[in-house]
Amino acid sequence: MTDNASGGIQFLPESRRDIEVIVPGENKLLVIGAILLFLASGIWGGLLWFSSTLEEKVQTKDVELSNLEKQRDKGVEQNLFDAKAQLSQVGAVLDNHFIGSRLLTVLQNRTSPQTQYKKMSIDVEKGAISAEAEALNYTAVAKQIASYLSEDLIKDVNLSESSVQTTGRVLFKMTILFDRGSFQLSNLK
Repeated sequence: MTDNASGGIQFLPESRRDIEVIVPGENKLLVIGAILLFLASGIWGGLLWFSSTLEEKVQTKDVELSNLEKQRDKGVEQNLFDAKAQLSQVGAVLDNHFIGSRLLTVLQNRTSPQTQYKKMSIDVEKGAISAEAEALNYTAVAKQIASYLSEDLIKDVNLSESSVQTTGRVLFKMTILFDRGSFQLSNLK
């Protein structure tokens, strides 16, 4: 023991050495392995529980699907498929009906009260209306044709025949040619 510069006594040795104390039976690798084994068994148990709940859900859904399959009415389903096929075929007819109804509205707005139609047929593919009408006189017929030609959607009017009836009225047949493209849905907006 040496005296210190401050006059005190130092009880600790000048050099320090680490003293390792080994406790018998202690093994860090064994403890780490046990912890990993415990974690792995916990994860394995959790996955087993999760898979069993999933299997139960799948079985429940299978039962629901089989019940739905039993409730299906295949006759009604077949009727629905047939109706769908028929509606797809009716599409062209409905498109032409739209053109026809719009065209008739245009004609109605341009028709003189002195003109009465007897027969009318529309050929949408050719873009033509064949009509047989009766007017008060030839002047009313000429005004009617001029009224149709003033409409942008009408391309031409062909007067095929005309005759005076015993009542004094003029019976005439004409073909009205219209621009089919102007009646398409895309052009109406």
